Amino acid sequence: MIVTNNDLEQETMRALLYIIKPTNKCLSWLGRAFLLGLCFVLMTVDAKSQFLQDSEIHVDLTGYGEYRNSNWEYNQALGNSWGDRDLRAILGSFGVRFTSGYAGFLGADLSTYTNIGAAVGMTEVLKHDFDNNKERNVADLNVIALKTRFVGAGMQFDFKIGYVPIDVGNIGYGDTLHEHSYRGFEAKLLFNEEIELSYAAADRFSPEFSDGMDDMMFGSVHEDFIHTVGVKRIFQDGYVDAGVGHGADYRINAQVALLYPMPVSAGVVELTGFAHLGRYLGSTGYSGISNEYYIGAGLTFTYADFVRLRFGHSYTSARNSGEMNFRLTPWGQSDERAFLQTAGRLDYFAWDDEIATQVGATLLFDRMDFPGLEFGVTVIRGWNEAYELDTHLQYKFPEGSTLAGVTAGVYQSRLRFNNGMKNEDAIKVALGYSFQFR
Repeated sequence: MIVTNNDLEQETMRALLYIIKPTNKCLSWLGRAFLLGLCFVLMTVDAKSQFLQDSEIHVDLTGYGEYRNSNWEYNQALGNSWGDRDLRAILGSFGVRFTSGYAGFLGADLSTYTNIGAAVGMTEVLKHDFDNNKERNVADLNVIALKTRFVGAGMQFDFKIGYVPIDVGNIGYGDTLHEHSYRGFEAKLLFNEEIELSYAAADRFSPEFSDGMDDMMFGSVHEDFIHTVGVKRIFQDGYVDAGVGHGADYRINAQVALLYPMPVSAGVVELTGFAHLGRYLGSTGYSGISNEYYIGAGLTFTYADFVRLRFGHSYTSARNSGEMNFRLTPWGQSDERAFLQTAGRLDYFAWDDEIATQVGATLLFDRMDFPGLEFGVTVIRGWNEAYELDTHLQYKFPEGSTLAGVTAGVYQSRLRFNNGMKNEDAIKVALGYSFQFR
């Protein structure tokens, strides 16, 4: 029998992930219970150690109402409709995250949340019942991770395993109310607080709208695991972050992200860049597989706490996908899309052969005796397909005030396609409260 490099890679990853890979949902919860028990043992036997003394608890409360009117359907272009995109929703969300210090070299992270509400349409926050086309409340203990840290001369090694939020290379938390988590591990090695080498792998994941660890499968795509390697160069208030990732039998992605702030006499200029290259693997069934890529650049200028100006430009080539796929998984949000320079609230403007430009301005009222109040307008133009207009009015209560940590806002969006076939209007009113204590 001939063993290929791909066979060896897959068998190696299966072995590494075996210790946290229960075979059914019951055992999955037993695995969580076991990890949770270890966390409480650490708290009990070393309660006076840095495990608790250096711990932090973050609490997030969010409530919002959203109205979206659309004349097109999910996946309409693929002929596989999941229902229209119209949405009427009133939602509430509560989340708690516990981050421990270290009892010697061991620590633990825990996170739980619940999203409740009433909705007609898909929120991508509640769990959708496709059989009955209804949204269901969702609650999950999504993060139970054991971690270890070793610090030496100019070096720091961090390792997490269990149900972990991964932020390495091509795998990210997602752009939702609560972070995605994965059944896997993450390892990071930091040199002189400047250069970070990292690696992560997972065989299941839990999007926010799920109540457990889901298979990385969709239709005919069945992934055994995803993994990625990252290299990050950190400098003052900025970084260059590169990563290469592989979704088994599905897709290979590579990307480079740049954030570079430059203080100037009148304020701060922030330069951003993002380049992403992806390619499907033969098992996906695409004919004539080609490389797909997205490249974008952005500039933000904040002038004297008075106005913030934004400019972004991007180009996408996605011959197979039709719209650029930044994920290593066939669904969910296991990627870094929040870094796109021309994304709007209703669309990412990353269709095949699309050139997109974003121009925006936000008026800050700090100098008018209303610190925390802002009003912004952003226009995104996809020169071949569509345009989007986003506006927002937001107030964040300043530090030291009675309601510090509370944010309220109204967010309006209008999306228009050149052919008039896929138009959309949305408005969202949100109230949130976040605080931290130790």
